[in-house]
Amino acid sequence: MPATYLMMLVVAAASGWMMAELMLFLFFRPYIKTRIAGFSIQGLMPALKPVMAAKLSALADQQLSQNNLIAEKMDEMDMINRLKPDLEAHIDIFLKEKLKDAFPLLHQFMGEKTLARFKEAFLSEVELILPGLMRKSVASLLGEMQIKTLIEDQINAISIPAAEAYILKSASRKIVLFKIAAAAFGLITGIIQVAILYYQSKS
Repeated sequence: MPATYLMMLVVAAASGWMMAELMLFLFFRPYIKTRIAGFSIQGLMPALKPVMAAKLSALADQQLSQNNLIAEKMDEMDMINRLKPDLEAHIDIFLKEKLKDAFPLLHQFMGEKTLARFKEAFLSEVELILPGLMRKSVASLLGEMQIKTLIEDQINAISIPAAEAYILKSASRKIVLFKIAAAAFGLITGIIQVAILYYQSKS
């Protein structure tokens, strides 16, 4: 009798482990909808991928449209100061070279101090108008890019086998823990069943 009880516990724990294996298998596979015994079967992830792509892309598009996330990020990155060296270089080229070609007479009457003042005035004006222009350009670009469509296409382009391999590898520890927990749950169920059978046999 004890051997029978022990076998029941082993079978219960193994059943829990196998159930976890089956759940993981059905999460990814079959990759393509397959008919078995008149029923259509497809893995949870490939079945939900188009729906999730549409939902996530719509959410991302909404967040980008409603919030000033990109503008805030640009402020955090201090884009003006990052661009300042390049702006100064272009202004120097304009004042020292291109201005001479465009307005030779005017350039003759402009000394180094005058050019320096012109440069300072240009930089001040650029620093004043550039943030607004950048925000408008980004908003216009986002509208033209159709972020929702881009994100949806990228998600739909994800290979399910590649995603499966990545998830199984990166989450291998948690997957093992999940299987152990399933086996432990099966074992607990087996213990309860054995206890019920034992007390029934004694009564």
